[in-house]
Amino acid sequence: MGVYQLKQLLANAENDPSNIDKWIELGEYAIGRYVTSYARIALENALKLDPNNVRVLDSFGKVLNRDRHLTEAAQIYQRAIDLDSENPSLLTGLAVVRGHQMNSQLALDLVGKALQIDPGFPWAVHVFCNLMKSQSGPEALSIAERGIESNPQSALNWAVLFSLIENTDSDRAKKAYENAISLLNQETPDNIRRALGVLSDSEYSRDIVQKMEEIILEDDANLGVICFLAMRYVNTDNLARMKELIDIASAYDPENQLVTNSLLLYYISSKQPMKAVMLKTQLQEERGEDPILKLLDMTSGTPTTRESYTLDELRDAISRNPEHIKLRETLVNTLISNGDFEAAYQAVSDMDELKLEDAVSHFMIAELAEKMGMQEMADKHATLARNKAITIQSRAHLASWCSRENDYSQLEEVTLGILKSDPRMRKWHAVLGRTRLILGNYEGAIESFRIGAKEGVVDSVIYLANEFKNQGSTTEANKMLENCLVDSPTTTNQLIGNARIYMSLGRWFNARECLEQAVEKDPLQVVGWKLLVALSINQGGKEQVEKVLTQYNDIMGTLANLIGISIELETADDVMKRGVDKSELQGAFLEQVVNDLIEELPENES
Repeated sequence: MGVYQLKQLLANAENDPSNIDKWIELGEYAIGRYVTSYARIALENALKLDPNNVRVLDSFGKVLNRDRHLTEAAQIYQRAIDLDSENPSLLTGLAVVRGHQMNSQLALDLVGKALQIDPGFPWAVHVFCNLMKSQSGPEALSIAERGIESNPQSALNWAVLFSLIENTDSDRAKKAYENAISLLNQETPDNIRRALGVLSDSEYSRDIVQKMEEIILEDDANLGVICFLAMRYVNTDNLARMKELIDIASAYDPENQLVTNSLLLYYISSKQPMKAVMLKTQLQEERGEDPILKLLDMTSGTPTTRESYTLDELRDAISRNPEHIKLRETLVNTLISNGDFEAAYQAVSDMDELKLEDAVSHFMIAELAEKMGMQEMADKHATLARNKAITIQSRAHLASWCSRENDYSQLEEVTLGILKSDPRMRKWHAVLGRTRLILGNYEGAIESFRIGAKEGVVDSVIYLANEFKNQGSTTEANKMLENCLVDSPTTTNQLIGNARIYMSLGRWFNARECLEQAVEKDPLQVVGWKLLVALSINQGGKEQVEKVLTQYNDIMGTLANLIGISIELETADDVMKRGVDKSELQGAFLEQVVNDLIEELPENES
């Protein structure tokens, strides 16, 4: 029914092109269902008829945001807010854009204003609680409860409440879930998708999948639900259904980013790397200005390399999104990978001039500055970040900083805070285990490692496997390790993880191959170099150590000259004399597991 209605609305508007109401009706129907191609046609025609129509600007801002044209989306929303500053939908829309631009504080300010105007506005309740629950659970809960008081007929408001209390008040959570489901058909199409997204990560996930199937039968144009359901089948044994859903959506909006991104994930999940690479390349050619697409290979595992996008493309994307630190990080790492340390140094220096509010951005700048040896700049941004580290993402980066600074007591405190603030962060027990081991709390470490291993964290599995080996259970230990190997690793962390597994399995050649690929991909990857040196000491002897150190010292010497500092470089004799520094390796393992988990953190969902 939905697709038929969509096409009928398009025909009605095309038959009466001067009637703005018909274009608005089509635009709102389409954007509510994430059908951006139809929405764009409708809203561009509506804007020609009335450039200052707030309803049109609101919907067009959603189109631009969903297509990840963030700068243009922000401009459209701001233009609309200048016309209607008390509109909660406009304020929430701009908040979402700012969140995607990693400016979480500005996002909170905007959505907070929206809630002052309308405490029950479901989209604002959802966005605010999503931003706040990792910082202040009680404040998020208070907002959710106020939302229900003001608008008890909103399924999304009940879904948000459910997500905040499901682990603390099961009876009340069950009631909230039942209310959300019973009211779902009364919600707007985009809020239906949001509510289902909130409810799906729970004990009711199977019921939610069935509910999504029912919704699709009733409204086959709700592309948001179709693609969301398709993504639920990633890495499952039901990839055929995933592909079927993608084909349904593709039939009427083949260029939609949700559709093409879902197809890309399907190729990855179904182990079709060549198709994934070809589609990724095609999408970059079609929408090269999209910063999110440029990072898909890093965030979803697409088997491509940094060479799949050019430096010019990256710089162009940064010019359009100057505050997008992830893009700038990609540029720096690409320059480092190319051996152009001078350009990388300049790219990091450029970040010092940015006026940023959120802690994550400051931590990322600090990490890059430290990587380049720019310690004063690194300390400056780390200090700025520490004072703002209240979200899960920012606490995770604080943990990374503590691990590199060997501040293990604070790292334990930060990690406990992450685990306490969000039960879904159970993988961070792996960090707690490695930290407690370094601090000498062996019993506490073992318990945390067990939890980390159950969650599939490679570092914890390696530790427990080695414990099993010490107890004589070698076959079981090796099976555990082999199950954790990443097929076709693409990131430095994946390569290092595989190398560590191979080392535990005694497959030294494979381990060396992975580590050499890791430091070739990122010549300033200190953890990779430390492990390569340790492997060379144990398996290669002085000649192999000398070979590795020559490469490493050449890179470090070049970097030191560029920055204008002097550093003391070790010789092979020095290294062979001191042997493997086990405490240094423990720190390297800890740093690696923190960085692995940061890569897995979700972006703000809206």
